Parts: sequence; C-alpha cells; structure tokens
Amino acid sequence: MGSRAKLIAGGVVTYVSAVFCTYTYLKVRPPAPSDSGEGGGCGGCHCATPFSVRSATKYDEIAQFYDQKIDSDELVMGVKLLRWHLASKAKGRVLEVASGTGRNLGYYKFGGPGERGVSELVLTDKSEEMVKTARDKIKKMGIKKNVQIDVGDGSDLSRFTDDSFDTVVDTFGLCSFDNPVKVLLEMQRVCKKVRGPKK
Repeated sequence: MGSRAKLIAGGVVTYVSAVFCTYTYLKVRPPAPSDSGEGGGCGGCHCATPFSVRSATKYDEIAQFYDQKIDSDELVMGVKLLRWHLASKAKGRVLEVASGTGRNLGYYKFGGPGERGVSELVLTDKSEEMVKTARDKIKKMGIKKNVQIDVGDGSDLSRFTDDSFDTVVDTFGLCSFDNPVKVLLEMQRVCKKVRGPKK
C-alpha cells in the first residue's frame, strides 16, 4: 500500500472514529434521574465534576444496555469491520485500554506458545460496571485463554513497566479521557518499540 493510500485510509478511520464517538456520546444517555434531587442542582447531572468522573459514572449507568444500544449502529457504520481489522492483527502480550464491555473480544486471534496471535490479553477500563459486563461476556463466550481484566485509567498505566506489551489497542476510547495525549503517551511507553532491520 502506497503512502497516499495509507494517508487516505488513516483519514477515513479518523473521521469515522470522530463521528462515532460524537454520535455515541449524544445518543447513548443514562436513565433519567430520580425525583429525589440527588446529584446536584441541575436535574441530577454531574456538571460540577471533572469530565473523566462524569464519563466513568455515565458508563457505569449505561453498561448493562450499552451493547444493545450501539450494536446496530456499529454494524451500519462499518465499525465492527474496523474493530475486526484492528484486533485481528494483535499479537503477543496485548493490552487493550478503555476496553468497555469487551466489544473486541470476539475479534482477537489467540495462539498457543510459539504460535502467532495473542498469547495474553489484558483489558482495562475505568468503569467498574463496564468491566463487570466484560467479565460476564468472557464467561459466556467460553474464553479460556490467558485473559485478565481490571478497573484502571488509561492515562495512568504505572502498574505496567516500559515495553511490557507487544501490542496496545484502543478502539474509540480516547474521546472519554480528559487528556487523550497523556493516554497515548502511556500506551506508547508500555508498548515494545518496533525494531528496524539490522544494517
């Protein structure tokens, strides 16, 4: 693939990602607040809290119906194909940041020792309810490979050492972070550097 084709493909992926994140944020809304007045003076929203806290709370509230809500949208927009295209290329020890409900789980190709594919998969997301949903999905799918999942913020991956993953994945998660650049830098830090051919 030539550099022009790569540039066009990158632009298309960026555009679809931006549209999808905006569409999802505006369409997928948490249940209406109760009349108890909890959550502040603006109808139960979280205006006074940082975006990252609002985001985690929002995703906690919609975790149970998130997949059902966006599944048909992702299919129509071709997002499922993009997920497959990215996740199916992952290999070795893999970290997925902002993994949500584990929508990429079915696209990873697991391989045994010495085989190509994913040897270990670590999922992390800052929403506890999203993580619970992903754990349930792992059980239902019968995935018995080396998969770990925990609650964690992608902007702070300090529990992982430098160069500790062969592949680092994020699909449509950057829009939920206060500082996406910090997340990208953390993802870069924990991902092994690509070694060029010896001269």
